[in-house]
Amino acid sequence: MRHIVATTFALPAMASAQSAAPVLAGGLALDAFIMDFTAVHEDCKGSCALSVCETKPDSWKPDGCVHATAPKLDRMFDEMRVLDIVEYVNETFRTCPVVPSSKPVQYQCEMGTKTALQVLASALHLMSRCYVPDGPSNFTVLPEMDADFCMNGLHSTYFGVINLVRGLADKMAHGPQEAMAPRLRKIADELEHEMRTESTVVHLLGMMWGHISEVARKIIDLIRWDIWRNNHWVWLTENLHGNGTIQELGWGAVGRNGDDDAYDPTKHTIDTNFPPLYNMAEPEGAGMRWDIVKMLLREVTDEKRILLGLRPEDPDPVIIVVEIGVFAGHFSDFLLRSTPNLRLIGIDPYIGSDGTFPGSYSKNMHPDEALAMAWNVYQQYGEERATLLPTTGIESAPLVQDGSVDLIFADGCHYYECIKEDIEVWEPKLRPGGFFTGHDFSPQWPGVVRAVHEARGGKSVTLGMDWMYWWKIAYQIVENDDESAPAAMEL
Repeated sequence: MRHIVATTFALPAMASAQSAAPVLAGGLALDAFIMDFTAVHEDCKGSCALSVCETKPDSWKPDGCVHATAPKLDRMFDEMRVLDIVEYVNETFRTCPVVPSSKPVQYQCEMGTKTALQVLASALHLMSRCYVPDGPSNFTVLPEMDADFCMNGLHSTYFGVINLVRGLADKMAHGPQEAMAPRLRKIADELEHEMRTESTVVHLLGMMWGHISEVARKIIDLIRWDIWRNNHWVWLTENLHGNGTIQELGWGAVGRNGDDDAYDPTKHTIDTNFPPLYNMAEPEGAGMRWDIVKMLLREVTDEKRILLGLRPEDPDPVIIVVEIGVFAGHFSDFLLRSTPNLRLIGIDPYIGSDGTFPGSYSKNMHPDEALAMAWNVYQQYGEERATLLPTTGIESAPLVQDGSVDLIFADGCHYYECIKEDIEVWEPKLRPGGFFTGHDFSPQWPGVVRAVHEARGGKSVTLGMDWMYWWKIAYQIVENDDESAPAAMEL
């Protein structure tokens, strides 16, 4: 019998919090935890943390399992962040029975979340046999364990997860959710590639929790995206082709706290035969508003590099962004910190009562307090990168040259008249290839929806998660008088 020599090594950094490195807190061995995990709650029926081969999805009660063991998970796996990813999956599982758009979406939600839980259980089962903590940032492969078991178990775990995900794709390939199948297969293919490209078994053991927890996260991200896409499309179709009323109180308990404008009976005036050409963002464009804006800024930067003929070693060109509705400067700080080549102009009149401040802040925060917080953020980056204009959009617009801005983010006053004015005044400031983006295209803010409907009749608009909307200013082909010279693209 071969044995693994005790091998200690630093864990490689992982890409996200959910895929953090496998480190145990408090010196507790995983196998002891697994015993406790499966015994503490009878509803688990021994399946919550066993290998996928021993798990039957029909016997799972993920909600009960997670909540019954949450304190133990939190204490024992604090640095591993096991509880974070398990609860992320379980939170999605709890929403499946109340998905309003269709039964097929509900079924794929249940299948996807159960698969994600099985994926996590597979990884935990292997770790219970082959890992022990060794310091705050390292772990040791257990020397007393059979090498054959750990190596065979490692590859069995990877292939088991790969087959689970491909099996889920096969189930979805024949039905209303068929668009999910190729995306799921891509997740499985990427995991197989990661497994086959690791140079040593020991290194693969070190990467295993990061790889497999990331698979579970990707499955859940995809499920959440699909739920959003279907629900958002049903709601959008209802208010585009109804009687013109944007107000949709049936889509959730909105407006009860007076922190939005859901009870506004405003009606759009668009020709229903000539509506905006709405597109739902793909999973790659999913995420919160800061994720989406960051993605669009990367696209703008890459296109500018090409148009300016920059070489790979050249620095990124300056990107000019206008943020309408700064509030306390949290989003401004994210933009400036995440995009070093960004030059930001922030605009906010700091009235507060005009619907500019998010949530209930219009009632319980003095505008001067928010302004002081924003000033502190902008001063950190210096005048060469950040300019804060405490005025209205229409007052500050003459200060910005037409055709000079790369991206506009409108998240200020959410009433119809405000958004209509923002679009009319600021869209001309964008250069060809630039983006007009905004937040809160939602049932809670019918004025935003109406203004976008009316401004974009017959034109494309992309809708994203977190109630984001955006469109791109088309490039213009400039014809040359000299027929021998090629047409130029105007920038």
